[in-house]
Amino acid sequence: MNKKYILVTGGLGYIGSNTIAILKKNKFDIIILDNLSNSNKTSLRNLRKILNKKIIFIKDDVRSKKINNIFQKYKIYSVIHFAGLKSVKESEKRKKSYYDNNINGTKNLLNCMVRNGCYKIIFSSSACVYNEKSKSPLNENSSLKPKSYYGVTKLKIEKILKGYKKKYPKFSCVILRYFNPVGADKTNTLRDNPKKAENIIPNISNVIKGKKRIFNIFGNDYPTKDGTCMRDYIHIIDLASSHAKSLSIIKKNIFEIINVGTGKPYSVKDMVNCFNKYLNKPITYNFSKRRVGDVAICYSNIKKQRKILHFRPKYGLDEMVKSVIKSLNIKS
Repeated sequence: MNKKYILVTGGLGYIGSNTIAILKKNKFDIIILDNLSNSNKTSLRNLRKILNKKIIFIKDDVRSKKINNIFQKYKIYSVIHFAGLKSVKESEKRKKSYYDNNINGTKNLLNCMVRNGCYKIIFSSSACVYNEKSKSPLNENSSLKPKSYYGVTKLKIEKILKGYKKKYPKFSCVILRYFNPVGADKTNTLRDNPKKAENIIPNISNVIKGKKRIFNIFGNDYPTKDGTCMRDYIHIIDLASSHAKSLSIIKKNIFEIINVGTGKPYSVKDMVNCFNKYLNKPITYNFSKRRVGDVAICYSNIKKQRKILHFRPKYGLDEMVKSVIKSLNIKS
């Protein structure tokens, strides 16, 4: 079999599906591994329409020993690893589950890779690994001290990957530390629509669609310009594009950790105000207590992103917001 495949774990999730859509022009065929715990087959149907090509889908878990069969059956050029539990709030209450899913799942995946001669991986890490006391903009050498257990699992996986690089010199790895992806793809079908809404956009979307009456902002007493958390929001198309860029450099024998953001912070109220600028019916919101694990301000230094990936984000906050509204079929 001469075909080369990219194995995308968690490929039917928000970031995974958008990344696959961006990869449609490359020479690789796609295999999606997803247990559907926080996604559904609607994304698979949408992807097949967008790509107009066959996509192999395997419903399974990265913790399963059966995934070794994937590497035996197909020639996997590289893995893009998205699979894992991802809720900051939930991680504090379900630490054992997060350890098992995120850390043990990654260990199993890596063991299957090297056992079958696959030594390339792009890993989706997070800005949650940084120390909340580190001053933004955060660069890749900023102090690391995750506040949430979700961030703890991401940092642990980064260390595991470093260990694999030491043990297997030909192991090639790009770790992308995401900031805050928002928006929808150009077909308006691959939006952030999890089974349980916890991030900002799914919650705002539920208010716009009438599923919720009020948007809840966690905390208005942070040391920021308006008291709400400030984040580095990046359009999902830009974030997905960073993976395509990573594939172009991973063919070299490298180990790189790279921030992926815009370098521009916006507050939660900035986001709400931007939505209200384009909606006929303004979003009603109120304030509640701070959420455990959240930090006041977090945005990226993107110098390495530009230097190593040769990548600059194209879209600003207005484009992000308008793409969400369009994906909801709401008249603005």
